[in-house]
Amino acid sequence: MADLKELVLTTSGVNPLKCMRCGKCSGTCPSYDAMEYHPHQFVYMVEKGDIEKLMASKSIYTCLSCFACVERCPRIYADLLEQDLDWLGLAWDEGGSTGGPNGPYYQSECAEIYTASYKKLEECGLVYPCFCSRAQLHAASAPHTSDGNVVYPGTCRGLTAAEIEEKRKKKAPAYRLMVPDEDITFVDGCMGPHTENLLHDCGDFYLRRADGVFAYQLAVVVDDARMGVTEVVRGADLLSSTARQLYLYRLLGLQAPGFAHCPLLLAPDGRRLSKRDGDQSLENLREKYTAQEIVGKLAYAYGLQPEPAPRTPESLIKDFSWAKVPKQDVCLPEDLF
Repeated sequence: MADLKELVLTTSGVNPLKCMRCGKCSGTCPSYDAMEYHPHQFVYMVEKGDIEKLMASKSIYTCLSCFACVERCPRIYADLLEQDLDWLGLAWDEGGSTGGPNGPYYQSECAEIYTASYKKLEECGLVYPCFCSRAQLHAASAPHTSDGNVVYPGTCRGLTAAEIEEKRKKKAPAYRLMVPDEDITFVDGCMGPHTENLLHDCGDFYLRRADGVFAYQLAVVVDDARMGVTEVVRGADLLSSTARQLYLYRLLGLQAPGFAHCPLLLAPDGRRLSKRDGDQSLENLREKYTAQEIVGKLAYAYGLQPEPAPRTPESLIKDFSWAKVPKQDVCLPEDLF
């Protein structure tokens, strides 16, 4: 049995421990209807060592070898991201394929951990079901933020038990966290002092989607706390999430980290970078430049060095200062890449 499992793993090149149970491989399989066991079940059976049962089924022989399942697998993108970071010279202490003492590191494997925190919030009486769709909110007169997001107006906050039961017959609800009319103020490591009102600038926000998946705001707070993260550095497009996350840290009794939000890199004409608009991807840049050349050019755009000379990430640490980093989004010079 062990030899057969090893043979399957070696031949396929698939690591079943990376499976997220998302089912996208099955959803894209053209032979799905002809199978007793489906692609996502193949992976699970291999992981459990249930190889003989799989090999005895006709399912595996209906595979067309089209590799649609491989192309749709989101874990592949995580692996490619690690490869890009490693190529650029950006190292990490733990997490991802490296593993470490604070796993699991993939959110798809953390449902029980998130559930425990979710239940704490439920016990506080702050969680309620929401039946609103995004289309309904955007079409309604709900207030919008400057970036186009909807500030939830509390449509489902006051539903009675009878109303909730009736709506459940037609649609599974998502779940939101009730927020107070309160200002949250913090000092961002890059952007400086920042204040948001939870009710008027954010609104009650999602904790769990209708399909049961936990939302970003809850997952990232729980993950950072249990992994001992003390400083979060991320893009300025997530600055508006910080007040909500600080509120969650407080409710869950967790130690909040420090935050620093970097300005976004924009195209020379000021729009968001997008491959759809013909902008360069790292995959394309790797064919034209060395890792040191790319790092040096980006460091120059961010004001970390006076010219776009090749640099390694490590060489930039000594002279780094948040004071050098612009407070506004950065338009890449026309001829930089």
